[in-house]
Amino acid sequence: MAGHDIKAYHPGSEVVSANSIWTATGIPERGPQLIAEVHDGFPINYLESLASELNISAPVLAGHLGMSRPTLHRRLKAGRLSTKESDRLHQAAQVLTSSTGLFEGNQAAAWIWMLAPQLALGGMRPIEMLGTYVGAEAVRDLIGQLEHGVCV
Repeated sequence: MAGHDIKAYHPGSEVVSANSIWTATGIPERGPQLIAEVHDGFPINYLESLASELNISAPVLAGHLGMSRPTLHRRLKAGRLSTKESDRLHQAAQVLTSSTGLFEGNQAAAWIWMLAPQLALGGMRPIEMLGTYVGAEAVRDLIGQLEHGVCV
């Protein structure tokens, strides 16, 4: 389709189920509470809860978010993430929610997809791209394209 650009996918305010990542982890999805908590730094239990939901360890998830083990150790002692780390964790939860939506609520299928190399992402695994805004946006764009039947 020469001359037609694929538009970036921007998640809307879709209805989330009661057993969503947001409910299971306690991470606020949006609104004033989210803004305040990101600013103050999420409690470390949000990272631990999301890792538990994904059946991986907190250090593995932290690594995918660009956090070193010594930094994670300091955050565990302090009980809070930094503002930037909180923002990345929320971004990861958004991507995971979108991938679950791609698989019609099947979190296991979404997680398998997140761990598999994707040709449309240059052979990278979506989970490996969650440490940066640009990487997470690329994953969200791919999810949107797949949801809309765009051949990628």
